[in-house]
Amino acid sequence: MIDAAAPVGVDYTRRVLTLVLVVIALSWCALAVMPMSHSQLGFVAMWALMAIAMMIPTALRPLVRIAGGSALRAGAFLVGYLMIWAVMAAPALVLVDAIPWSGLLISLGWIAVGLYQLTPWTQRALRRCRSLRAADPAFASGIKEGLACVTACFPLMLIGVVTLTGLHTAVSLLAMVALTVFMIWEKPQRVGAVALRASGIAIVLVASMMLALGGPATGHQHSVSDPTQLVG
Repeated sequence: MIDAAAPVGVDYTRRVLTLVLVVIALSWCALAVMPMSHSQLGFVAMWALMAIAMMIPTALRPLVRIAGGSALRAGAFLVGYLMIWAVMAAPALVLVDAIPWSGLLISLGWIAVGLYQLTPWTQRALRRCRSLRAADPAFASGIKEGLACVTACFPLMLIGVVTLTGLHTAVSLLAMVALTVFMIWEKPQRVGAVALRASGIAIVLVASMMLALGGPATGHQHSVSDPTQLVG
């Protein structure tokens, strides 16, 4: 009986994972065709799509572990996880709107993100991302994973959003893919503290070079509360 049940569990896990991957793919498609908008509603919509397209892939390992082949547990985990990222749309909107983001400030923001990678907060948050157990409650695990991911990745997501709003759609999508790959890379336990610190130093160096060269191509001041100030 045990041998007969095992393939069923694997089959259900694959179905759940396939469904999640389809949702992720649809979110990427929506981002690709979504017109650039600097309204507050447009920002919230973009943030939600980015949370699904970029952040859920970083949480696939704990999702599969917690779901255990159950679509209900997978759904509960994702609701808790995405709820945390949805809440963070409010402070992200305030920061994007309140700061006059120029090329100088964007470069300094990337330097700050690189330095944040070197802090114990990032290290501890990434360890918490890896600490979920299969028997833990699914919804609570999603919240726990979301809080850990926000602590580790919110600065990167925020400065990424600010930078990407000034890029051509194709370039913006490629940059989002690169950010997603980076965040997926830093989550597994095999990535040690030395590699994470090296990535932080690399971000600081690249941002410093951009600063020395005059700042990134998105060096326009913009505000999401003023739809007349469009970038790119």
